[in-house]
Amino acid sequence: MKSIIQEASSIVKAVEKAWLNAGKPHEFTVKIFEHPEKNFIGMTTKPAKIGIFFKDESILKTGDRPRREAIKRKAPSGEKKHIPVTPHKKPEFETKTSLNAPLHDTQKVQKRIMWTDDMIHEANTWVKEALKSMEKSSITFTTDVNNYYLRFVFTQPLAVSEEKERDLFRSFSFLMLQALKRKFKRPLRGFKVVLTR
Repeated sequence: MKSIIQEASSIVKAVEKAWLNAGKPHEFTVKIFEHPEKNFIGMTTKPAKIGIFFKDESILKTGDRPRREAIKRKAPSGEKKHIPVTPHKKPEFETKTSLNAPLHDTQKVQKRIMWTDDMIHEANTWVKEALKSMEKSSITFTTDVNNYYLRFVFTQPLAVSEEKERDLFRSFSFLMLQALKRKFKRPLRGFKVVLTR
């Protein structure tokens, strides 16, 4: 088995770069060493680090190129036949369901919601209690989940100015994640809470 360690701004980009550097092997396994970290404005502060593992014969040697033209073979009668060689199909990458599950070029990985129903319910309760303590329990909100993101959209402003509201939203999201970590006793690395109006 050969392996390549690759870093990139996201896991998908790292897997794709490693797959290309490995010579586009048919079968390979991906192991995630580090998840990417982003700051509050979405810029990557720490890249994703993955390892790709594949068989020896699937790596291209220096100077070798895959043959994409037709190969000529002799037929028993002495006639020449052209047999086309098709290039390998590039794998489709989406969100990974398991950290150590192997990815194959024909396998399409299903998207998965990372927030559990209990976590969403607890976050909703936390927001309702926070609004109640601010004496703004009449303000309604909707909740939307997309992979690692949990978004709260409020129908009315929570503060006098947009700047104060932005600061309040940042504080809420930080405090809510800390409360969820404590409640569920698990790391929530990569999980984001977004509050908007």
